Amino acid sequence: MTTPRPRAVRPTTRSATPSRPRRLAVLAVASAALLAGCSATNQITTVDDYPPSDGVAITVDEVRALNLLVLAEEEGGAGLLVGALTNNSGEDTTVTLAVDGAEPVEVDVPSSGTVLLGGEGSVGRYGAADVRVASVATVPGGLTDVTVSTPAGGSSVVQVPVLDGTLPEYAPLLARIGETPTPSGTPSASPTPGETQEASEPQQGQDADPEGEQDRGEGDQTDGTDG
Repeated sequence: MTTPRPRAVRPTTRSATPSRPRRLAVLAVASAALLAGCSATNQITTVDDYPPSDGVAITVDEVRALNLLVLAEEEGGAGLLVGALTNNSGEDTTVTLAVDGAEPVEVDVPSSGTVLLGGEGSVGRYGAADVRVASVATVPGGLTDVTVSTPAGGSSVVQVPVLDGTLPEYAPLLARIGETPTPSGTPSASPTPGETQEASEPQQGQDADPEGEQDRGEGDQTDGTDG
């Protein structure tokens, strides 16, 4: 009788290649670690100091210029500098603004105050200044240089955008470019023809001879004649 030989049993081994769910889990962990490393070394964009507007900002000493831009219909045409100046110092100061190729304009900014550029008048606690540009040397859509100067901080140059009336919010400001700025100390309006009166004529309701000087004069002449 032949004795059967025992069958060799091979041990079961797991594949060295991980399964698909495991591979996905490993990739997810690695990606999270990679992203965490990026955020740890890079500054978050929302904490950066940037102007959330169409214009640009620049700081010169304790004066900060915000949302600076130039409005113009065309290259070579008249323009208007728009923005705001904030004085964070404890003293009043004078800021000089010079758009590329234009005459410099001085703007007085009070201590801890803000002056709006391009405004027609004071708005609440903010002042206003009208900074005109005789000829803008850049086509709308381009950039132009603006020099911002203060007595304490010196001068700094920043490139600001030149915009036209394509955006509706700038249309009212753009319409003001052709208007003549109202100078300070404007004389009062002339009287209407009905209000005009000859200086030699008495005003309405006024006695032509309130003191009776004419009667006294005639009486004096009569007395002199009788005598």
